[in-house]
Amino acid sequence: MKRPEISLLKFDRKALFYLPRLFTAFKKGDGNILKEIIKIFNEHKISVVNSMKFTPELIFQEKSINKVKINNSDKSSITKGVNIIKSLSKFDIGQSVVVNNGYVLAIEGPEGTDETIKRSSHLSKKYKLKNKSILIKFPKSNQDLRVDLPTIGLDTIKNCIKANIKGIAVKRFQNIILDKDKIINLTKKNNFFIISL
Repeated sequence: MKRPEISLLKFDRKALFYLPRLFTAFKKGDGNILKEIIKIFNEHKISVVNSMKFTPELIFQEKSINKVKINNSDKSSITKGVNIIKSLSKFDIGQSVVVNNGYVLAIEGPEGTDETIKRSSHLSKKYKLKNKSILIKFPKSNQDLRVDLPTIGLDTIKNCIKANIKGIAVKRFQNIILDKDKIINLTKKNNFFIISL
């Protein structure tokens, strides 16, 4: 999703009333603005329910897609990526991290996962890294999972394959996977793995 350009939006009186609150939250990160909107809804007795209540089939529940064996270096890279995401949660950044043989190549900022993957590819080529990287995509510690779940789609997999990434690690029951059948076919053709922890 592209972040909206605030200056191009039109607001009614109610929205203008809440704009200072929303703007303050916006400066702190995407997660904070969603939480502020939920607070405003609650003030008006509007209940927010988990989006997955209506689409449970989108939740990634499997232990793995395409049972590619991962080695100890891969496991270490995944652990490192998960720890980075946890430690950066308080800053509301870093839902994705790309790690190559223990070296952190990219941490997701406001540009999103696809651009993070492309940035990691550039660095991998620049430093002539022989090993393939791993993308770790986990929810932040303080993320409101009712409205904000990390998502993997077909483009994510295609971009990873182009960027010399050999697999993705996600958190089971806390990631959305789109176009699952197409993703399974693509991972099998490219010896690409998706595992959940």
